[in-house]
Amino acid sequence: LEAMELAIEGLPVCLFTLLVLTLFFSALIFLAEPRDNIPSLSAAMWLCINLQTMVGYPNIVPSSEAGKAVVVGLIIVSVLYLAMPLGIIGNAFAEVWQQRQLRILCHRTRARMTLWGYGAEDVESLFQLFDKAGQGELNQADFVAMMTAMGLGMKEQLSVALFGSLDVDGSGAIDDKEFVAAVFPHHFDRIYEDQAQISGVEDEKALDTDDGAA
Repeated sequence: LEAMELAIEGLPVCLFTLLVLTLFFSALIFLAEPRDNIPSLSAAMWLCINLQTMVGYPNIVPSSEAGKAVVVGLIIVSVLYLAMPLGIIGNAFAEVWQQRQLRILCHRTRARMTLWGYGAEDVESLFQLFDKAGQGELNQADFVAMMTAMGLGMKEQLSVALFGSLDVDGSGAIDDKEFVAAVFPHHFDRIYEDQAQISGVEDEKALDTDDGAA
């Protein structure tokens, strides 16, 4: 369903392009063919739609050389056109599949962390413990070392895959907020809103102290 929702967003453009192609080539076929073969514009549109969808309709075929040339052009354009909606739908399914893989990895990680007594509140401390560079982020090697030291029983390949899924910006490092947002999404606002409030209170106290000293 998610893939179809993503694909539907791009389908109106495809439908509009299909309509333009149908009207354009229908008019050309209607002008090129004699009236005893294509008696009306609607018959020309019927032929165009069948050719564009590769269904074919043997009872209606072009009889003039000009009509055959127009039909050949329509077939070539239709083949090229079909790559557009198929690409949109295929890309939508690929994107949803990647998201599914991330969800499975995050679910497994959350389940194993919970089983071994780790919670969302422990993530920041764990990241600080294994942050050798002191930049508030973990690179892939540090992240794998952290997951191994936690004793979750996850294979190194899974830890590497999880890191790659969380490193959305491709910077080669992730912080505790990215980890919590993916693995413990329901706890993210509570944890980091509390930290923001504590930080705000400390800033106010620091300002009051400076004012008093002045």
